[in-house]
Amino acid sequence: MCLKIARLKFSSPVHFGELGIGIEETEEIIHSDTLFSGLCHAWASLYGKTDLEEMLDAFESEPPFLLSSCFIYQGQTYFLPKPAIQPPGFEEARIREEHGKSIKKMGYLPAQVFKKWVKQEKITYETLKEDYPDYADGFEQDIIPRVAIDRVTSNSSIYHFGLVKFNKEKDAGLYCLLKVLNKDYEQRLDSTFRLLGELGLGGERSSGYGRFEVSFPEVPDDLKEISQFEGDRHCLLSLFHPENGVELKDASYGLLERRGWILSPYLKKQYKRKTVTMFSEGSVFSKPIKGHLVNVTPEIWSKEDVHPIYRYGFG
Repeated sequence: MCLKIARLKFSSPVHFGELGIGIEETEEIIHSDTLFSGLCHAWASLYGKTDLEEMLDAFESEPPFLLSSCFIYQGQTYFLPKPAIQPPGFEEARIREEHGKSIKKMGYLPAQVFKKWVKQEKITYETLKEDYPDYADGFEQDIIPRVAIDRVTSNSSIYHFGLVKFNKEKDAGLYCLLKVLNKDYEQRLDSTFRLLGELGLGGERSSGYGRFEVSFPEVPDDLKEISQFEGDRHCLLSLFHPENGVELKDASYGLLERRGWILSPYLKKQYKRKTVTMFSEGSVFSKPIKGHLVNVTPEIWSKEDVHPIYRYGFG
């Protein structure tokens, strides 16, 4: 097994859709299923449909690689989703009353703090706020107005579009962790990431959004230590969908509904894929987790007989 890190340095704003009205809502992270879909498109462009299908077939038995969602980095500080368990050092009612709401609002932690959290080493609120970069400094969310022209009447209407810009002064961008379980796939995976950077991720790619340069630096010691740490619970760094149920006793988790449109280079029509609910990043389970590729092919798409549609649901 080879642990890798991919750093995505964006050269343009991005739009990663979120549930909401219209396209005003956008997230600053890329969920693992979105990243995997983008990689599949780039893989097919590089190596062809047959090679892509062979890669997807490999996931049915033993995944050739696993990937996390993409989270914020600032310089050499890597953020991870806050584990859904009580932070160590906050057992006293006085401390919970004073800082509990602030801690609850935190969605992401520096890797150094995440490591202490999962090892149940004492953390102070002052350390969280003073010793590490502020998560929100890594990006800026904005909403811009746009105009749509009716093709028949030529009437115009205004709509709003949400976007995220990463802070170049803070050397901010996104990164993901990769576990390459089959070395035969490593070189192709690297090349696919590079092509994906040229194609872009997220919405409005035809306008130049979502493009990035990828690098594969040495994995930082904190992330190595986290990946090798053997505790008695399991914390998600990706979206997760169990194939045959999951043990929820002593689990603490969030749920995320995933839906959207199908985009395929092999058919110009667009259909909605099946909606699926997945466990979100930061969820904690008492038993080992695996997951699977979730078949979200709608019945109308199956009639087109092109290819199945999957969502990446491995933990």
